[in-house]
Amino acid sequence: MKSTARFDEFSTVDWMDDSARERKRQQIRRATTASAGSLATHVHAAYESMVSWIVLLLVGILIGVNTAFISIVTEWLSGLKLGICSNGWWLNQKFCCWEESESGCAQWHKWDHAIFGADLGFVRWVSYVALGTGMASLCAFLVKQYAPLAAGSGLPEIKAILGGFVIKGFMGGWTLLMKSIGLALAVASGLSVGKEGPAVHMGCC
Repeated sequence: MKSTARFDEFSTVDWMDDSARERKRQQIRRATTASAGSLATHVHAAYESMVSWIVLLLVGILIGVNTAFISIVTEWLSGLKLGICSNGWWLNQKFCCWEESESGCAQWHKWDHAIFGADLGFVRWVSYVALGTGMASLCAFLVKQYAPLAAGSGLPEIKAILGGFVIKGFMGGWTLLMKSIGLALAVASGLSVGKEGPAVHMGCC
C-alpha cells in the first residue's frame, strides 16, 4: 500500500547467527593475543575491549551538543513569534533584556511596534499565528520532501529495529539532520509535541 511505502524495504537480523559470529571472533582474538604476546597485539586487544565504551562516550557527547543546539534554536524561534531585538535579531527576549526587566526593555520590540510603531493587538495576534503556522508548515515540508523517515517520534520503529528489523535509511545522517531541524520548528510553532521520543531516535542515528 502506498500509505506504508516507507516501510516496504527492510531486512531482518538473525540474532542467534550474529551472536555466534561474535563469539567466534572473540575466540580468535583471544587465541591470537595469547600466541603473539607482542605489545601491539595487547594494545589492539585493549582497544577491542574499550571500543564499545568509546563509542558510547562519543554518542553521548554528540547527542548532548545536538540537543543543546535544538533547545537554543527552539527558544529563539519561540521568541521570534512575539517580537524582535533591536540589538541583534539572533537574541530572544531573555538575552535581549539581560540587564533589565522584560516589561521595561527598550531593546525588545513587539511586532506591532516593530512594523507600525503603535500598539496594535491585532497585528501581534496575526504575526504570532502566521509565524507559528509558517514554522509548522516548513517542518512538514522538510520532512515530507527530504526525510519521510524522520516523521513521528521514531520510538515504534526503534523497537522494531531492536527486535531484528533493519529499516534502510531510518538511522542515517540525513534523517538526523531533518529530525533536528524539524523538531526545533515543530516545538517552537506551538504544536503539541515533545523532545523525548525524537531524542531517542536522534541518539540512535
